[in-house]
Amino acid sequence: MSRIGAPAAALAALLALPRPAELRATPRRERGRSIFGETGCASCHVPDRRIERDRRFFDLEVTGAGGRLSGRVVRIEPGKPFLVRGLYSDLLQHDLGPAFHEVQFDGSVQRFFRTAPLWGVGSTAPYGHDGADLTLDAVIRRHGGEAQSTRERYEALSEADREAVLDFLSSLVLYAPETLLLEDGEPFNPERLFNVPGRFEGWVLAPDGSRVFSRALTNVEEAYGCRLPWIVDRDRDGFPDILRLTIEPLRH
Repeated sequence: MSRIGAPAAALAALLALPRPAELRATPRRERGRSIFGETGCASCHVPDRRIERDRRFFDLEVTGAGGRLSGRVVRIEPGKPFLVRGLYSDLLQHDLGPAFHEVQFDGSVQRFFRTAPLWGVGSTAPYGHDGADLTLDAVIRRHGGEAQSTRERYEALSEADREAVLDFLSSLVLYAPETLLLEDGEPFNPERLFNVPGRFEGWVLAPDGSRVFSRALTNVEEAYGCRLPWIVDRDRDGFPDILRLTIEPLRH
């Protein structure tokens, strides 16, 4: 992938799902982060990526400790630059040596692979593009080719320093957005951030008679702009009515 396309790829990932969480920093994790850069890992696993024209309207900063994550919504003005933190990839293709090469069905050998983003790497075992390594230590030690010198520097570290690097990487975790609690104790729901905020149905009785909190919206059409001219679908054929109005005359 060219460097021109890399920011677009980073933005596509962000639009699909907010960036992963990073567990609360500890002295050992911060030491590991520093060594991660000193050994050369960050030359390909680039930590951050600047987006020149951000299309999102919010970012989600998630941290946690003791098995509990909490989030903070950060409003973004669409169209302005934004620094994506925690990507850990240059999104380019590299040859990591024979241990990563793959023989294709036609006998050709695939040697180049995109730098895997360490996007929640603490939650995504097994590792490597082929899933051949069960631990982070194993996949680092498999690196060769363009990353041979970086691997050697990692292997030359003291056991304590290697453990610090692994602890740092393990702190980059994924989460289920719908289960995330925000700082005010409310569950995260992006529908609350719309121009017309979504209104939840609230407490209702379940079939078994218990009370449950329903997050079904009572104002779906308003919240999602279903009445806007370019969205209205009165005949419910799955296509906006305006398409029929503009396409039908062309057929005649």
